[in-house]
Amino acid sequence: MPPRFPEERPADVALRIGRRFQLFYSVEFENQINDRGFVDMTESEDTIYFARRDVTTLENVFNASFAFTNKMSMNLRVRHYWSGAFNKEYYQLQPDGS
Repeated sequence: MPPRFPEERPADVALRIGRRFQLFYSVEFENQINDRGFVDMTESEDTIYFARRDVTTLENVFNASFAFTNKMSMNLRVRHYWSGAFNKEYYQLQPDGS
């Protein structure tokens, strides 16, 4: 099998508005080329199939915080996560694990 090449690109932005309000946004893109992973197994569970695949992952995170006092604050966190795979080649797992 060809080697695996993970590629990750995070980006973060923080913005503070006054002394009490803060916004934070993060986006992360990851592209895993020639990753190996589980696909399926037969109903009798005696044969396991796996694949060589490209996996693309995208994650967005938005945080907002507001401080009412130095002892009381409120936080909001919203996260969106998406991942998709393109199977290139399928294999059968052998009894010896190869």
